[in-house]
Amino acid sequence: MRIAVVEDEVKLAELLKKYLEHAGYDVDCFHTGSDALASFRKSQPHLAILDLMLPDTDGYEICKQLKQLADVPVIMLTAKVSEEDRLRGFEVGTDDYVCKPFSPKEVVARVKSWMKRSYQRTQGVDILSLGPLMIKNNNREAYVNDIAVGLTTKEFMLLHCFASHPNQVFSREQLIVHLNDEDNDSFDRVIDSHIKNMRKKLNAALPGAKVIQSVYGAGYKLVFPFQ
Repeated sequence: MRIAVVEDEVKLAELLKKYLEHAGYDVDCFHTGSDALASFRKSQPHLAILDLMLPDTDGYEICKQLKQLADVPVIMLTAKVSEEDRLRGFEVGTDDYVCKPFSPKEVVARVKSWMKRSYQRTQGVDILSLGPLMIKNNNREAYVNDIAVGLTTKEFMLLHCFASHPNQVFSREQLIVHLNDEDNDSFDRVIDSHIKNMRKKLNAALPGAKVIQSVYGAGYKLVFPFQ
């Protein structure tokens, strides 16, 4: 799971990065709001930690624009604790506040709590979004940049499996079980054939992007952000 830390104090950003990576998260650090927003428009993090005061903008504006792109938890770092400041933050979508100075361990604990809530909330949702890729589970349709990608039923099932767990490696055995196709005697070739066809369709919609990658001796995974 990927965390974005937007903090202009480099040492503080690196400290948070160290603690969050130790907790098992991938972390991207940004020291200006413009750099953060440019990255968010390409791919959204699973959670963002925003400093309220930045050299080129403020955390309110970044939070507002990020929430327009994706419904991800936002934790605001601030020395301001007034009711007016908190209310303004909540109005633009801030989910939580951490007041400076703070303990990095407290930030990690809050990140874990919000990530758990976010995961539980999305389990009942019929739509998955990963950057330009959108998957509608209720009608088994996939879109890239709002253009439908024609997938067979089993191709869709595989893509949904990958997209539900980005960057996780799945063996052929796991994928064949997911397809309820355990009785097939040649499941290696069956899975490889589905993956080949799915790749061709995704590559046509996302030229140059390697969405589904092979992991030698292990299986396949969906790489996000798309490379």
